[in-house]
Amino acid sequence: MNGCSAHTPGATVQRIELALAGITDMAAANRYLKETYMPAFNAEFMQPPAEEGVFLALDRRAAC
Repeated sequence: MNGCSAHTPGATVQRIELALAGITDMAAANRYLKETYMPAFNAEFMQPPAEEGVFLALDRRAAC
């Protein structure tokens, strides 16, 4: 983790959500994110591409 998540809007809400789900360790948190959080997030926000075949690779190291 690069420290950016502490300043991400909603990070406190996400930590509360994990606590309310009874998450107490990293393995359980990763499982929750994969099985519960990401599917719900994608269902709400995922959109089909505006054009097929368009891809822009981002350098994730420079994200913060």
